[in-house]
Amino acid sequence: MLFAGRMVVHQMMSTTDVHEEAERSGSRTLSSATRAFALIDAIAASGRAVRPPALAAELGWSRATLHQHLVTAVGAGWLEQTESGAYRLTMRVASIGRAAMDQAGLGRRVLPMMRELSDELREATFLAVLSGDSADITERVEPRRLIRADFNGESRWPLNISASGKVFCAFMDAAAFADLEARGIPLPSSSEIARVRVNGYAVSTTSDDDDETIAIAVAITDDRGECLAALGVLAPAERVDAENVAAALRATAERIHRTLHGARP
Repeated sequence: MLFAGRMVVHQMMSTTDVHEEAERSGSRTLSSATRAFALIDAIAASGRAVRPPALAAELGWSRATLHQHLVTAVGAGWLEQTESGAYRLTMRVASIGRAAMDQAGLGRRVLPMMRELSDELREATFLAVLSGDSADITERVEPRRLIRADFNGESRWPLNISASGKVFCAFMDAAAFADLEARGIPLPSSSEIARVRVNGYAVSTTSDDDDETIAIAVAITDDRGECLAALGVLAPAERVDAENVAAALRATAERIHRTLHGARP
C-alpha cells in the first residue's frame, strides 16, 4: 500500500522465494527484474532513505551488483540519491500506488457511503487522491436539492489552497513533503498544516461575485493511520456549520476505513 511517495510493504518475498515459486509453477523468472523489485521492496520497507552498505547487508549482494542496480533504478526514475549518499523512492512510485487503488475499486466501495453522507447533509461530497502536485477529484456525489455548490468542471485542485490539498500535506510522509517543497510546488504554511492536524479537518473558501463556497475535507486512512484519500463536502458557505460537517465527514471516513479493511461499515 502506498501513501504519497512511501510504500508500505506488509510482506516481502526474498529473491530465492520468488525463484522457488516460479519453479513450482513451471515458469521462468528474469533474475535481473527480480533483483530490481527486491531493491525497491527493501528501500520501501525501511520507511526512510537507506545507505548502500545497509542495503547490501539486507539483500546479501556484492557492492558491485548493488551499485549497478542502484544506477539503473535512478536512471529509470524509481530511486533518487540524497545529499548524504542514501537512496529513497521517488514520487513516481506514488503514481503506481494510486493506479493500484483505482484498479482495486476504491471509488466504487466508497460511493455508497458518499451518497448517504450527501443525503444526510444535503450537500455535494467528493473523494480526492494525491496526484503529483495536486489533489485530483476521482468521485463526487451531488445533493438532491435545487441550489447547490458548483464544482465548475474542476477536477484538479492545488495543494496549497484546497481543503483536500491541505489534508494531504498535513498527513503526508516527511520525505514526500520535502520533495514537493524542493520542486517549488506551492504548499500550505506550517501554521495551516498544524491547524489541520489539531482540528482533524481542513477548510478552504472561494468567492464568485456575492457567493462564497466552502470546502471541508478529512483524511481517509490506511491500517497504519496514513492518508489514502481525502473525503470532503462542497457547499455554499452561508448554510454550513464547519464543525458539524467535519464531524459527519470523520464518521463516514471511519466507516470507509473499516470497510477497506474487511469490517462491516
